[in-house]
Amino acid sequence: MVRLRELIETSPRDIEDKRLPVFLGKDVSGRPLTIDLARMPHLLIAGRTGTGKSVCLNALILSMLMTRRPDEVRMLMIDPKMVELSPYRRIPHLMHPVITDMKKAEAVLAWAVDKMEERTTCWLARGSGTWTATMTWAEGKVLDRWDSTTKRISKPSRFPSRCHTS
Repeated sequence: MVRLRELIETSPRDIEDKRLPVFLGKDVSGRPLTIDLARMPHLLIAGRTGTGKSVCLNALILSMLMTRRPDEVRMLMIDPKMVELSPYRRIPHLMHPVITDMKKAEAVLAWAVDKMEERTTCWLARGSGTWTATMTWAEGKVLDRWDSTTKRISKPSRFPSRCHTS
């Protein structure tokens, strides 16, 4: 069994070097295996029942909770089943309480898309190709600090079909 705490304690450099470190486990030689979620444009966790999707999702969330302060990462969590994400309902990293109502979820996701488009417009106008370059430029110029907002959606297949479009 690989414990998340052990991975984090044996990987202090990964915590420093990665903006959003996610501890996945160990590689074949026993070294901690980590990724930087900030460098991944998209992530889909899929599989049959019992294949570890929830375990993966929890490792992802806990990695960020254990290595980043609430002012460093903010989360939106949508849980149509009303149980999978309930253990996180009181974490300070939440931008909004865990959302279980699909009408609210649709509105929050529309807001997130608007924010994403606003940031993309700024990036294009600025001509900066990276988050770091944009944040360096925006320091002191933007009233609304752009945090690393992550969205966690448990069971996206339960959304109305219009929510699947980007």
